[in-house]
Amino acid sequence: MLPRQPYTRSGTCQVVDLTGHANAGCAHYDQGTGRQRMRYLRSRCFLKQVLMAGLHPVSTQPEQTLCYNADTYIAKLSLRFIYSLMEIYPTPHNVALIDVHHLGRPHVIGTFLLLGDEPALVDPGPASTLAALRAGLRAHGLTVADLRAIVLTHIHLDHAGATGLLAAENPHLTIHVHERGAPHLIDPSRLLNSAAQLYADRMATLWGDVRPVAHERIRTYTGGETLYLRGHPLRAFDAPGHAKHHLIWFDEANGTAFVGDNTGVRLPGVRMTRPATPPPDIDLEAWSRTHDLIERLHPQWLCLTHFGAYDDVAFHLADA
Repeated sequence: MLPRQPYTRSGTCQVVDLTGHANAGCAHYDQGTGRQRMRYLRSRCFLKQVLMAGLHPVSTQPEQTLCYNADTYIAKLSLRFIYSLMEIYPTPHNVALIDVHHLGRPHVIGTFLLLGDEPALVDPGPASTLAALRAGLRAHGLTVADLRAIVLTHIHLDHAGATGLLAAENPHLTIHVHERGAPHLIDPSRLLNSAAQLYADRMATLWGDVRPVAHERIRTYTGGETLYLRGHPLRAFDAPGHAKHHLIWFDEANGTAFVGDNTGVRLPGVRMTRPATPPPDIDLEAWSRTHDLIERLHPQWLCLTHFGAYDDVAFHLADA
């Protein structure tokens, strides 16, 4: 019989005792039945537990596998099988998509991780999804402390609600936002009061603990400026319509437009868009001009917070 071990790492092959997670996550499984253990091991629930524990389940060596040290055996899963269970999203070069699973649901809110020497997040999402955001960062070998910037398309809670907590945790973070949105980061009370009229006692569940950001941590933009992060020269464009304080960030290195809510909502694998939920200050004429601006940029990719990255740009803009 093999003794139980804590989570350990052995090169790129990770040997993991997940017996406790199996019992906690699926209590109805019989502890002594290997077949049921394997069913759990092959489930998405298992992989979610791995990621939430901070372990990336995919080895970089094809011959290596993820191992599970149960009471009497070690079960091995092939890389091909693990990949078949994981959701791997297409993204532009040097960009990763982290699904923060708002309210536990996939494909609702995504944050884009800019990879490189100065890691950054585009729209970190709400404070209520920080645990999933941390897990997503760990899957890329990063923590909140490694981030150097938060780049905001706009300051609505589903896009920017986590900014204050992240800034408090990491003193090296700089926040980049439209000058009209900055006051609501410094003092979010007006934003929260407005949202509370709609969401009432669900505010904490939906959006979490929204904290202010110190003004000295914020850099403001009106459009026309370029933010230089190593490997990511981001041009800021004033993009009103969905919100007066909306920006589009265009990554000149890979032709990616981070459009926030300005090109609607879409699900991975679905060739259909629909409008984003309109906020109170929606301006349809300005939104149309912003749409024209995006077309003139000729982006190779559109990155939507709701949800995903798409390279069928002509179709998407025509359908949005």
